[in-house]
Amino acid sequence: MLKPNSVFRELPSALDRKQVLFLDGIGKSYEITAFAYQRLKAMLTTIPNGDLESASCRELYVPALLDAWAIVDSIDRFSAL
Repeated sequence: MLKPNSVFRELPSALDRKQVLFLDGIGKSYEITAFAYQRLKAMLTTIPNGDLESASCRELYVPALLDAWAIVDSIDRFSAL
């Protein structure tokens, strides 16, 4: 995650609108990717080995896919910037 004193959290006021949108997009894409990765890693480590059909494991599929897709989407957005 970004540090509390990161330049991406408080962009200088001297920047023009296009620069602010560009840098804010980079910061948000990074934060979304980092947050989704931490959640996905925590979720996937709770799945018991060899027990992919249990009810508790099936409940993790949708949130895990959501976080994986958030990572892909953020990286795509980041690369578009």
